[in-house]
Order: sequence, then C-alpha cells, then structure tokens
Amino acid sequence: MAANWESLQSKEDPRIDAAERARFVGAWNEHRQIYGYTLLAELPYALRNALHNHPDLEGIDHNLLVVDEYQDLNSCDLELLRLIAQRGCSIIAAGDDDQSIYSFRWAAPEGIRRFPQDYPGSQDYTLSVTQRCGSRVVEWATYVIEGDPDRPPRRPRLRSSDESPPGEVALLAFPGEVSEAKGICSLVQRLTQAEKVLPSEILVLFRSDHRGTFSSPVKRRLKELGISWSDLGVVDTMLGEPGNRRNARNLSYLGKSQRLARLG
Repeated sequence: MAANWESLQSKEDPRIDAAERARFVGAWNEHRQIYGYTLLAELPYALRNALHNHPDLEGIDHNLLVVDEYQDLNSCDLELLRLIAQRGCSIIAAGDDDQSIYSFRWAAPEGIRRFPQDYPGSQDYTLSVTQRCGSRVVEWATYVIEGDPDRPPRRPRLRSSDESPPGEVALLAFPGEVSEAKGICSLVQRLTQAEKVLPSEILVLFRSDHRGTFSSPVKRRLKELGISWSDLGVVDTMLGEPGNRRNARNLSYLGKSQRLARLG
C-alpha cells in the first residue's frame, strides 16, 4: 500500500488472493478509524490528493520552499511539489544524485536530474568544490561512483578545496574472515592507542551481515583487545523479538485505552 502511495502506481501482488486483500484492507480501515492514526507514507499522498480535489485549499500559500535531499524524493513527493509550485511558490532544490539511498520508498535520483526540465527557466548551480573531503578521498569516491552505468557523465568533476589535506584512503585485502577481523581490529587499536581517537568516533561498516557473519569475529577480537564497542542494530534486534513486539503492542493499546477512558 505504501508503495502505491509513493510510486503513484496501483500495483497488486499476484500472489495475494483478491478476497484476502479485500479483508485486509477492510480490517485495516476499521483499525485506523478506531485508533485514529495515519501512516507516515500517507501524508504526502493525502496532501497531493487534497490539492487535486480542492484548488482553494488554504495553508500552503508559500512564496519560497527550500527542499533538501531532493535526490531522495519519490514520484508522489515530486508531484506534490509541482502542485505547490503551480500556486506561485518558488522551489529551491538542494541535493546530490550520487547519494540517493531511499529506493526502498521508491525514491530515485532522476527527480533532481530532471529538475531543469520539470521547472523550465530554472537555474542549475552545480557545486564543483567540496570542503568536506581531501583530494585522495574525492578521487577514490569518484572512481566508485562513475562505475554506475546509469549515471550521466558530469563535467566538471568534483574536487577538494586547495586548503584541504589530501586525506588517507586504503584498499585492504585479507585471505579470510579471521585475518580480516584481526586486521580491522588492529587498525582500531592503533587509532585508539597511538592516535588517541575515541572508540565512539570510529565506525566500522559492513555491506551485509546476515546473522552476524561478518561482525561477530570483529566483536570478539575487539573484546579480546579490551576495546569497547556498540552495535547500532541491537535495538532493532531487541524490538524484532516476538516477546518484545507483543509487550510493545500491549503497552500501545494500554496507552490508547487510558486516553479513551479520560476522554470518556
């Protein structure tokens, strides 16, 4: 349902029986009427429909709207902005199509890439100098990014400022997961002991980590070295356990019941 709202396309999973889908939608509508909630993904879609159905809708007559992270907008978000712009509101879009990470909500970088076509007469101001990264970091990042076959060629390339240090980047290879874990932890140990970097300032990223396949050896090695660590996914893991999910749901229902009782 959220995918339909966000993509503006009515898609139905053929694996779900039509009667089962109808029962679910009916039960869900009844549930939300009782508890009075709206899903986050619905909000842009609801405003988009309101603008379509009520041209005299009040409360959004703005002169200027600045939209950050424009590359992470989906079809519904983009249409909503066009409807607002039709009321005379100027749109300033800020973003980087190389950093689009919200495909799970049907966002795509095409939105910011076609901004000049969506808004004829607009000006395209491309940043060519970064104050954030050194030249070596920019060089490696550009090499990886330009490997995307769908990315349009870009000139001029992004470069670091003349005042920025070059930065340090390395590509390390290990014969196995045990040696990889030891190598990662050796780097962390050097940063914390020799360079006095706080463990909380070090972030180790894993491309995937099903059942802790890659992170578990690193955690064990850090523990052996006496280096503290925290797992950002521990909260999701705790909330995903059936018992905790049941307790959270019961607390939610209890809170709603108390509010209804006070209203009564």
